[in-house]
Amino acid sequence: MEHSFFFRYKAGNTIFHKMHPSLKIILMVVLAIVAFFCPPFVAIFLYLSIMAYSYIFIGLSLKEILGDAKPMIVYAILLYAASCVLHSVYFFARIKETSSFSIKDVANIFIIESSYCTLLFRMALSLSITSIFYRTTGTAGFAYGFRVIEQAITRKDETPFSDMLSLCITFVPRIATFWKRIDTAWLARGGKQNIKKIISLTPILFRLSMREAWEKSLARENRT
Repeated sequence: MEHSFFFRYKAGNTIFHKMHPSLKIILMVVLAIVAFFCPPFVAIFLYLSIMAYSYIFIGLSLKEILGDAKPMIVYAILLYAASCVLHSVYFFARIKETSSFSIKDVANIFIIESSYCTLLFRMALSLSITSIFYRTTGTAGFAYGFRVIEQAITRKDETPFSDMLSLCITFVPRIATFWKRIDTAWLARGGKQNIKKIISLTPILFRLSMREAWEKSLARENRT
């Protein structure tokens, strides 16, 4: 998948590889949603257990496991930034109201709330669940699974919704590939690994992704 380790299919003979694609899709969606209702410590334990299973039984390398976890770094930064912004708004509103503040009030701006940590743990678990299904299911398997589910629901041979979902599924590793390209170009030009990189490259990633989606939609229309 062109230098991309993120969510790339890994051949194997595990129970997840042998599971019917439609069942995998249903389980992936249900478990990813259930993950957001787990207590924080349970979410952490399950997250680490899935990482260990991926390493021991699926055969993922540490680089691949960490590659799948990269989106969590972005989520963590966004959550922390959101927390700081909210605390700053409250801080300045309090100054305006009382005309006084303390060092503790300033420090509280940069202290993340426990609710954000809980959300982050649950998101990490949900992402790891999604990852293990992506890693054990090829693009053709997802497409077939979606078609089976849609045909079972609509009782029709045409599967337009499944075709659209299959196109979206193939997009996940492509986005990782785009990020790898622009990240390499950023570093080659002397860019640093900091928040400025994320702010600068995110619009480029969005533009490349939208262009890829447009080209794929045109190709699909030409085939029909």
